[in-house]
Amino acid sequence: APLALQYGDYAYWQRNWLQGAVLDEQLVYWEKQLAGLPVVHALPLDHARPAVQSFAGAFHISHINKSTYKALTGLCQAQGATLFMGLHAAFSVLLSRYSNEQDI
Repeated sequence: APLALQYGDYAYWQRNWLQGAVLDEQLVYWEKQLAGLPVVHALPLDHARPAVQSFAGAFHISHINKSTYKALTGLCQAQGATLFMGLHAAFSVLLSRYSNEQDI
């Protein structure tokens, strides 16, 4: 059966809620939370940054075999986590290691 509430319902509610004083409070909160973060990451690059940022990028598709998938899923389930949570944690560790940053 379809859910009683859909994402569009939530988006509509949030758009109506996030106005005026609530919006101001949220902006102050998030500006405080994000203050001091580096604007540009410190990851080593394989080429120099362009003088003008173009936002042009690329992507890479990778596949894992079934046994690796099952092992990762099992590891995550044993920790009470989803596969997404486990992969996100692993990616965060990778970013931390290569950028020498603690706050990822």
